[in-house]
Amino acid sequence: MLPGKTIVLNIIKAYPEEIAFRIKWIFKVEENKLIKMEHMPGITADMMLRSVNVDFYKMKNTANLLINKLMGAAQLHITTEDGTDLFLGIKDRIFSADIGTSEGEMCNLPCGEVYCAPIETEGDGVVVF
Repeated sequence: MLPGKTIVLNIIKAYPEEIAFRIKWIFKVEENKLIKMEHMPGITADMMLRSVNVDFYKMKNTANLLINKLMGAAQLHITTEDGTDLFLGIKDRIFSADIGTSEGEMCNLPCGEVYCAPIETEGDGVVVF
């Protein structure tokens, strides 16, 4: 698949009905560990221009520092000026970042997320959208 290619850019509109195709496509491309794939559902020209002028190694170091600080935490408390006040259980959950800078790593554009799946039964509070 994609013989001789080293980079694949998934620049797509991100319609819900294409999710099944996207998942199959991503897994197929990832079979070849030499291909660097950028997955950009819903990206705009402005987002792309802001995303390419980034020090990804610095961003990854910052994300790793945050992940290390979160290791061993049992709970997150998220607040905003608009009124969000949320507690999420995260004990023994694994944090990840979406900032791939090495061969075989994945990266979304724009990237910069640090995330985990909270414990499904340990959340309480208010979320303001």
